[in-house]
Amino acid sequence: MEWAESQLAEVELLTSMFPGQDELELTDQLALADLRSYVENSSSGAKPPPSRPRFFIKQRLDSSVMNGTEFILSCAYPSEYPSVLPEITVR
Repeated sequence: MEWAESQLAEVELLTSMFPGQDELELTDQLALADLRSYVENSSSGAKPPPSRPRFFIKQRLDSSVMNGTEFILSCAYPSEYPSVLPEITVR
């Protein structure tokens, strides 16, 4: 249960840091909804959701050296996150 609360809190923090879909894209809204429902109804003895949140963070590096270079950070939480590191890819 603690892992689910941590995952949900982190996604909510990222949503407040990157409010627009041009910077943060949650790729699986159903997984997020399932996670939220699991956390909110934890006393009902429900099973943990099978899928985990995935998201992209999109940023542009503007400087004299980088000149508008874009990168996309892709992140997927494993079920044991935060005890196990997430899958992260940078493009």
